[in-house]
Amino acid sequence: DWINHHSRFLYFIVSRIDRLRATNTRETVEVEIETEGMRHAEFLRAMHVTDALMGRARARAGGRPIMAFDCYRAEPFNQAFREISTHYAITYWDDIVDVVREANQRGEDVYASDEGHWNERGHELVAQALAAHIRAELAAHPVLHLAAAR
Repeated sequence: DWINHHSRFLYFIVSRIDRLRATNTRETVEVEIETEGMRHAEFLRAMHVTDALMGRARARAGGRPIMAFDCYRAEPFNQAFREISTHYAITYWDDIVDVVREANQRGEDVYASDEGHWNERGHELVAQALAAHIRAELAAHPVLHLAAAR
C-alpha cells in the first residue's frame, strides 16, 4: 500500500515481481483448498456465501430454469458447486470442460496464451456443448419453452 500511494513506477515493478512469484510457486490458497478439501475454513465460508447468493438467484428466478456449469473441474470446487446447484434445483453440467480438454488433446488450439483461459475456438466449443445441453433440456421439458420466452 505504501508503494502504491507513493510511486506508480515502484508499484508497477513490485506488482510484476508478485505476479512472477505467484506463477513460480505452488503455495496458493487454491492448493491449500485442494489439499484440505472441505475442511478448509475459508473455503467453507466461501461455500456458505455462494450458497446464499445462489439462494437469492433462485428466489429471484422463481420457477424459471437456471443452468450452471464448471469451467475447470477441480475438487473440491466442482463438488461444492454441484451441491449448491442441487440444493436450489439448478441444472448443473459438469462435462462442459471436457470438450475443450478433448480438443486440446487432439492438438487443437483452444487455450489463450496463459493455458488457463479459453481462446475463441475454446469458447466456440463450449457454446456448442451448452447449446446441445439446452436443446436436450427443452426437448425433455417442453414447458421450458414458455419459461425461457418470459
